[in-house]
Amino acid sequence: MKHRPRHHFSTIASKERLSNPFYFYAFLIFLLGTGDAVMSFSSPLYIRQYVPNVQTMGLVISFSSVIGVICDFVFSKLFIHNRFSFFFRLLLAAAIAFPISLIFLTPSILPFLLGMSVWGIYYELMQFSNFSFINSQVIRPLFSSAWGVLTSIKAAAYTLGPILAGWALTHGSRTPFITAAVFSFLTFFCFIIAIRIFPGWRVHTVNADQSSSFSFSQQLIIWKLLMAKIWPVYILLFLISIMDAVFWTIGPLFAGELKQSHFMGTFFLSAYIFPSIASGFIISRLKIAVTDYKMIYFCVCAAAVLLILSGFIASVPLVVLTVLSASAFLSISFPLTSSLFENYVRRLGHTSTSMIGLQSSAISLSYIFGPIIAVLISSRAGSQLTFSWVAAGLLLYSLLAFFFTPKHTFLPETALRAVEEN
Repeated sequence: MKHRPRHHFSTIASKERLSNPFYFYAFLIFLLGTGDAVMSFSSPLYIRQYVPNVQTMGLVISFSSVIGVICDFVFSKLFIHNRFSFFFRLLLAAAIAFPISLIFLTPSILPFLLGMSVWGIYYELMQFSNFSFINSQVIRPLFSSAWGVLTSIKAAAYTLGPILAGWALTHGSRTPFITAAVFSFLTFFCFIIAIRIFPGWRVHTVNADQSSSFSFSQQLIIWKLLMAKIWPVYILLFLISIMDAVFWTIGPLFAGELKQSHFMGTFFLSAYIFPSIASGFIISRLKIAVTDYKMIYFCVCAAAVLLILSGFIASVPLVVLTVLSASAFLSISFPLTSSLFENYVRRLGHTSTSMIGLQSSAISLSYIFGPIIAVLISSRAGSQLTFSWVAAGLLLYSLLAFFFTPKHTFLPETALRAVEEN
């Protein structure tokens, strides 16, 4: 009797749905994300107590994104053949080190910069881990669903995190860091259990002939070759992330302004976050093709139009409702964009980490320039119109890029092999 050949992903994902190992990984990301959200909420408040002004605090926090861009390039160069479990172990180390540094180090500029450096490394390792996991553990038709679920998980964590941080702050300024460290250690113990349950999660030794890395000049050439092919989607991701950075920079201030006029203003940021929790289920239901860039541009344009309109609405409840609707479209566009990059990662093979690093650099750069753009616009146009101006730029680019984005992106595989061989 002939045995049916086993598919490479047969023990990991089915064609109909995501597998249990994936959902266990998503649970680990939820634990880490909750600790991360606690740190995101509490660390600026803590740092502000020990720096001269808000501008200095902003520079300290933005240092993490500068480190992130550097890591995107260095990780792409060094970690060519490493699997997701390698990145996840480093991710756990960074997740533990960041809160520990703020707990035990003297609160001053240099220790804060050290902590932000670890935080920047943490975020990049999260990207590398997520992309590597989905690339190796999920079949291609489920890329969109997988990224949708991870987006939902992150949103849920960022909903719970500030609540925990607020509670922890009532018990001391460093208690949130202890809380975050507890979540990191809990993730570590769950990961130990996972590698016993799922043997495919274990780190495999890299052969000596595979341990080489690209030179800096090779890595620059690789990024240049890739950028020449994917620049429309890269810039789109950059602008979407700029929009996100603007919300987290100006959003709290604008929410305070709205709350003075109507109690619904309290829910401004919640309206922005909530749709992301449901986006994973929406994407799974829609069964959107991995390469359906038209859907991405449609969602981005719809969100941009709504955000432009939100700048001219006087009714606070209507502003919140408009932001909720816009966020629903944005929460779909981001995981779809990630799944598009995931498709590129799958196709590149040995140079896949270069694509991960390039994708992640768009997000890191957006969190360097986003807050600056937000502050500059809000100082001249006001908080409410800041969202409209940034959304207008996003809309204009999306309409133009729609015509420049090819239906099929042909990656420069021959040129990349030539770079590898030199």
